[in-house]
Amino acid sequence: MNGRSFWAIGLDSNIYRSAGVGAWVYVGRNAQDLAASSDGGVVTVNRTTKAIWRKFSDNTVEA
Repeated sequence: MNGRSFWAIGLDSNIYRSAGVGAWVYVGRNAQDLAASSDGGVVTVNRTTKAIWRKFSDNTVEA
């Protein structure tokens, strides 16, 4: 994981990642909450099912 990435939940409830240059990249959907650690690890809670989702790599594939 890249500890230099920015993570955000958009107004559309989707999750986006940015390295600080270029456009935001879609990486997940239907998020209620998001937590990112300094080592780049990301955990979020699904808005509908309340399931916990963890991103294990720094790619744009939805986990």
